[in-house]
Amino acid sequence: MKVMVPSLDARLRLALAVLALLLVAPRCDAADQSSACKPIESAALVERIHVRCETAVDGKFAYFAASYADARQANRLLALIVGAELGDKYLSIVFDPLDTSGQTFGCLASDCRTIKGLVIIERVPNRCEIDNTQRGCPAFCAAVGNNDPICPGYCNSHDDMRCAGNCNRHPENPACTPDPPDPCSEPNAPHRPNCPRN
Repeated sequence: MKVMVPSLDARLRLALAVLALLLVAPRCDAADQSSACKPIESAALVERIHVRCETAVDGKFAYFAASYADARQANRLLALIVGAELGDKYLSIVFDPLDTSGQTFGCLASDCRTIKGLVIIERVPNRCEIDNTQRGCPAFCAAVGNNDPICPGYCNSHDDMRCAGNCNRHPENPACTPDPPDPCSEPNAPHRPNCPRN
C-alpha cells in the first residue's frame, strides 16, 4: 500500500493558512455569533475598513467594520474580505450583535457591527445562516414577537380559529358549527335516490 505524503509546498501552504487563521482568529464572548456574508463591497477609509453584505445579516446588519487603530489587523481583515469578494466566496463573520462600540470609527449602530473575526468559506450557506430571522428559521418567532401562526406562542396572544379552544370560546361562530350528518350514512340511506347503492 502506497502512503501519500504531502509535498513540502502543500505542507507550507497549509501551515501558512493555519497561521493566517490564528492571526485573525477571534476570541469569542458569550454574545458573539457567526453569520455568513456574501461580500459585495469592501472599503478602506481613514478610520476603518468595512465590508457590505449582499443580504443583511439577521435582517439588520449589512455592514461589518474594523477600526484602523490597529492597522495591521485591519489590513489582514481587508485582505480576507477582498479575497472572498474577488473569489466569489462567502465570509463567516464573527461579531457581537449587541456591541455598538464601532460608532467611534463610523460603524453605525443601526446597520453595522464590529468584526471580531473572519473566515472565507467555500460552500454556499443556507438562507438561515445569513438571516436567522426569516420565516422557517430558528430565530423567526422571536424576531416577530410570536405574531405568526407558525410560532408556538402565537395562541397566547391571539384569539384565532387556528388556536385550540377557539370554538369553546366562540360557539356562535359559523365556522365552529359541526358539519351536518351525511344523510347517506343513515341506516335507510341506500333507498334514497341520491345515495350510492352497496
